[in-house]
Amino acid sequence: MLETLFRPQLLHAVLVHFPVALAILGVPVVYLCALYASNSRVLVRLAAVIYAVLTLFALLAMFSGTAARRAVPATVDAEVWELIHRHEWMGSHVWMFAAVTTVLLVLSFIQLNWFRVLVIALAMATSLATAIWVAMTGHYGGILVYEHGVGTPYVRVADEAPAEPDPPDVEPIPEEAIDEPEEPAEEPDPDEPELVPVESIDSEAAAEVQFESDVWPILEQHCLTCHGDTRPSSGFRVTSVEAIIEGGDKAAPGVIPGEPDDSPLVQYIRGELQPQMPWGEDPLDPDEVHVIRQWIAAGAEDGEGDIEELVDESEETDEDAPTDERES
Repeated sequence: MLETLFRPQLLHAVLVHFPVALAILGVPVVYLCALYASNSRVLVRLAAVIYAVLTLFALLAMFSGTAARRAVPATVDAEVWELIHRHEWMGSHVWMFAAVTTVLLVLSFIQLNWFRVLVIALAMATSLATAIWVAMTGHYGGILVYEHGVGTPYVRVADEAPAEPDPPDVEPIPEEAIDEPEEPAEEPDPDEPELVPVESIDSEAAAEVQFESDVWPILEQHCLTCHGDTRPSSGFRVTSVEAIIEGGDKAAPGVIPGEPDDSPLVQYIRGELQPQMPWGEDPLDPDEVHVIRQWIAAGAEDGEGDIEELVDESEETDEDAPTDERES
């Protein structure tokens, strides 16, 4: 039992079963509340307790899932990382469905017949939506565990080239008797990710790169949405130079000043580490990668500007932008 508490994967595996069971149990109870609307106070109380407890366990499962994700090797396939992000995103919304249903059931105690009928009807809809959402979230979790071994010692990592077998013991052929054929051009491995090409770094040019004017616009455009201060993905934030250097859950430090190609930030945006960043978007242009590499090669210095002011300005711009523009 104590081992379960100290292993995030096992703890998450235990906790996720409670929301599944409660979501399934809650649907018939809510529908019984509607069926016996005239005399259903006990059923309504029971249903409200079920969804309140479901809200609690959904939050616990969400936080334990974040801890379990940190134990996933960075070398798993990009397809697995996409499933992990989808499962995590859906799991982070389960508690919202349950909380809405709980509030509706509590409101049904108001002594207005038409209002009571309305909120019970809405609770029926949200309880069914909760069960469907939980089922879909569990489906993705099942694929991760039973097909890819995530959370188990048998997690599948990216395929590596098989070791060459030892050559058989045969007598050597004289070199003069061998007609050396032309070596065929080596074909690229379709399963190997294509890395963003890099250029050689000139130290004088690198010293001219400034964080505020050159590096920050790239991070703001491609990274800030997922790696801001509010629930940053994988615990990695780009909102300060200190946070960028410190790194996140998957790689720390995130930047090694003076060593751009050994810095995880560069390795993720180039595709050496998976999933390639920015996640779900086209890779950065080689020129953008070169700017970041130059900045790191020159020491990854903060400069004279105020990064907090830059972040605040970016957030204000996002809030003022039309909804459809932000979503694009």
